[in-house]
Amino acid sequence: MRNAVLTWSAAVFLIAAPAVFAAAPKAVAVEPVKDVGTVAKGDKVLHEFVIKNDGDAPLEITEVQAACGCTATSYDRTIAPGKTGVVRAELDTISFNGGIAKAVTAYTNDPVTPRIELTIKAKVEPLLAARPGYARFIKQGPDGIGHVEQIVWSPKGEAFEVTKVESPYPFLKVTYHPATAEERREVNAASGGYVFDFALDYAAAPVGAIADHVLIHTTHARQKVVPIPVSGFVRPAVAVTPAVIDFGDLQVTGPVRATVHVQGFLEGTDFTVTRVEGDVTGMEANVEPVANAVGREFNVRLLLDPKMPKGAFNGTLKLFTNHPKKPVVEVPIKGRIL
Repeated sequence: MRNAVLTWSAAVFLIAAPAVFAAAPKAVAVEPVKDVGTVAKGDKVLHEFVIKNDGDAPLEITEVQAACGCTATSYDRTIAPGKTGVVRAELDTISFNGGIAKAVTAYTNDPVTPRIELTIKAKVEPLLAARPGYARFIKQGPDGIGHVEQIVWSPKGEAFEVTKVESPYPFLKVTYHPATAEERREVNAASGGYVFDFALDYAAAPVGAIADHVLIHTTHARQKVVPIPVSGFVRPAVAVTPAVIDFGDLQVTGPVRATVHVQGFLEGTDFTVTRVEGDVTGMEANVEPVANAVGREFNVRLLLDPKMPKGAFNGTLKLFTNHPKKPVVEVPIKGRIL
């Protein structure tokens, strides 16, 4: 009987004990995937993803990260229980063609769903065609003007006009004219169309890579902008590697050697390093052509005398060339003999 009473008491206690649950948010994406259908290449698609808080505590959106081509413009950071907020995402179609799906990830304080994947799907079509559709500048020297021609037309024969052209660089000029009948025949265009001349001034362009878009603005009903990718590389008149000759700290027990590579870009004649001079006491410098690169590349061999005095040394290596724009190239030299 005593055991029965104890069992009954425990049962009463278990039934009577109230359950305690902590309040928590619950993040729900109302429409996690949005298909916007067909869009013109170059358009920017803006969409608001609705996030609902089905929990009983405030929902915090702590961070939003976007994939390539998609940008989270803004988002509601706090959503009250039972309410909704939005994550605003923008898809830039300038670099895409065909079917695409770009994701935006929202991070929340929901213990069950700490991250939500939101996706914009689209089919990107150029309603105005361009041939070749890109401008790539490849040249062996830094002088002169490089030209790439484009023709832009409507494959469906829709009428449009060019209102303006935006170049990303001051050294890249773009001119255009309405396509002639002969030019239209090259792309089987029945009517309309424009021909563009992309002219790159190599002398005015800084050394380095070119990577951007020329934007052609039009009056077309659905494609207001035609983006044309521009790429290439502007070479220096004379390229020297390394740009600074740093021997560092040296424990000299014998001759110390180093090599400087010199490459010149000169049209119409061979590039030549005629002589070299160095003002560091105890350093010899000799120039020799690189095999199989006659008239283009040279190596300058440096030799430090092991009897050089201890301490830091600084100087300049002068390279004399036949390049009219770079007759003398100066390369800093430094180091320390321990």
